[in-house]
Amino acid sequence: MTNQAKYKVNLIIDFPFESEITAVNEEEAVDKAMDKAMEYLESRLSDSHRFDEFWEYQIQHKILKVKKNQLNQA
Repeated sequence: MTNQAKYKVNLIIDFPFESEITAVNEEEAVDKAMDKAMEYLESRLSDSHRFDEFWEYQIQHKILKVKKNQLNQA
């Protein structure tokens, strides 16, 4: 028998991303930067080695809450 329990974990996963954009206004600049960030993330997800490196060195996380689930025992 193991001493394992179920937990519910809430996290925020964050990664910094900066790009230089040529745009007509701030709204367009944000849209283009979001597109570039998405392309960057997709490129990391498509290669497991690159993803591991990305996750290890660029991702920042914040633990919001950890809650142990109570099991009903009969």
